[in-house]
Amino acid sequence: MDAIGYLDSGISTVLMQFSFSNQSAVPQWLWEKERETVEARSDRKGQPLTGTQFIAPTEQVMVSVFTDGLYELGFRLVDAFYQKRPNVKKGGFYHMVRFVFSRDPSRVAEIKEQYETLLRKSLVEIDSSAFWRVRAYKNESRTEEGKFHISVNLEARTPLYRPNGDPVLARRKDEFGEAYGEPVPLLPNGALRVVNGTIVVS
Repeated sequence: MDAIGYLDSGISTVLMQFSFSNQSAVPQWLWEKERETVEARSDRKGQPLTGTQFIAPTEQVMVSVFTDGLYELGFRLVDAFYQKRPNVKKGGFYHMVRFVFSRDPSRVAEIKEQYETLLRKSLVEIDSSAFWRVRAYKNESRTEEGKFHISVNLEARTPLYRPNGDPVLARRKDEFGEAYGEPVPLLPNGALRVVNGTIVVS
């Protein structure tokens, strides 16, 4: 199933979309898109599904090495934004942050180096401070015939550090789920990365 995530010439865009329950974890300087209404959410959810999942939900994944693989294939970070969205299950809102990577020459040409540097700094901050539940899809482009984009959804944030900067510690568990040993820093169940041009968790 991983071959679906191969970044061939038909892939125009890669999206990394993070969901936060805590607004304080969102980089504050990101451009904030207008808050999504319940009606707009219904319209978004009502769109026909055209995507194929190639990474099933995987808990506690490290994502800090992923963007290096994208850059090696010519992708650049061209945009990012933040939006509050309704949480219909729990009430209130959750906080969505989306980073957009493209290797389309026209989009890459428009990006200003200083802006890209700021975007990457925010992304590194998010990537390096937590593990995430990861799932990924290949979707047909709605604007470019014959093109596709990859959507990497990152949810269920697991912070690696406490507010005072100390690492979060936990005891390891054996095959039966029993804790043992002294508490140690959290370990990932895998890493999101690009291997031989394909997006995988390994």
